[in-house]
Amino acid sequence: MGLYMSMGTSLGMLCGMVVGLTSNKGEFLPIGMSLGMCFGMSIGISTGSIMDSNARKKGNVI
Repeated sequence: MGLYMSMGTSLGMLCGMVVGLTSNKGEFLPIGMSLGMCFGMSIGISTGSIMDSNARKKGNVI
């Protein structure tokens, strides 16, 4: 879960930075980065939880 959370956070911040820079000459950069980080982290946590539960069902060591 930690791997997917960190990947989601970094990709979310990257997407938020792109959105923030392209809208109104960069005025929304802090808002875009923070929203991107939040959405990316939540997607990463949910993906990591799903992958962890599938590994537990198969009997793999996490």
